[in-house]
Formats: sequence, structure tokens, C-alpha cells
Amino acid sequence: MDNKHRSGFDRRLAIMKFPDNKRKSEERRDLICHQKMITYKVKNTPIFKDLTDKQFIKILNICSKKTYSRNEVIYYEGDVSDTILVLVEGVLEVTLKGNKINLISPIGLVGEMGVFTHERRSATIIAKNDCTVYQITSVELKYLFSRDEDLQRKLLFGMLIDLANKLRLSNEVIAKMKNKIKSSNIL
Repeated sequence: MDNKHRSGFDRRLAIMKFPDNKRKSEERRDLICHQKMITYKVKNTPIFKDLTDKQFIKILNICSKKTYSRNEVIYYEGDVSDTILVLVEGVLEVTLKGNKINLISPIGLVGEMGVFTHERRSATIIAKNDCTVYQITSVELKYLFSRDEDLQRKLLFGMLIDLANKLRLSNEVIAKMKNKIKSSNIL
């Protein structure tokens, strides 16, 4: 029964019984706005930006939302690589043989290489702080690819751009390290 058809007493009772209805409604509205903002940010990354809204919804439908606590290990180097993560909140630390090699911030992609090469995880991924990710399994992604070749082409091209950017950044880091080594050696 809605408020219009309740007696004055029933309406007062509803308000008395649930004094925080307005607060809960505002919290729910804020949560929905936050989720829409994250979805908008994810949609506008190089990986997903060329997808139509319908294709992007297909991707969201195969995602599962996961949260990780600060310092929680998400993947270990050498683990089977069968999922891709899209980091939407927080920061992830990438370590290789115990050495920190990178930080990933939102909206970052993790695990895409292994899903397509079928190789084991190349690094350990640790939640630097509380993190939220969207997880996509390789099985669901491959099924989706088999049903929508245009989506497959657009998403793979987006991932190619993402991997090329990561490679470029890695090359820049290597060049800086070489310059540091050269400048510190006095021969």
C-alpha cells in the first residue's frame, strides 16, 4: 500500500518505524551514482571506448565484482592465468620475484596477457589498499567472442593498445635505469 492510500496514523507509524528511510534512500542514491560513475569511467578507457553500449553491457553481464583488502594477494607469480581484472577502485602493486616493479591505478587492466597466451601469471599482484575490481573469466570472454565478432575485434584492439602502452612505459623505465647505471659507474 502506498502512502496516498494509508490513513494518517499509518503514515506516521511508517515514519516512526523507519526513521532512517530518508538516509537509506540517500545512501542508495549515492551508491547508484557511484556505480554509474565507475561504469562511465570504465566505458571510456581505451580498452572499452569503441564498444557500443549494447556490447559494453554484454561485457558487464559477464563481469563479477570482487573486493580485496589492503595487502591481500590477488595473484601469485606462476598461478594459472584464466581471468582478467579491471581495477575500478584502489591501487594494485605488481611484484616480480619479490621486487616491486609497478603500481596499477584505476582504470587498469590486469591479467590480459595470460588469458590469451595461456601462460602462467608473470607477476604477483597485491592490493596496495582496499580495491574493487571487475573480474572476467577467459571461458566467459571466449564464449562472448564466439557470439559477437565485432565486439571481439574492438575489445582485442583495445587490449592491444593497452599492452602497447604498458610496453612503452616499461621501455621508458628500462632506459631510465640504464642511464642511472651509466651515471653511477665511474670508470
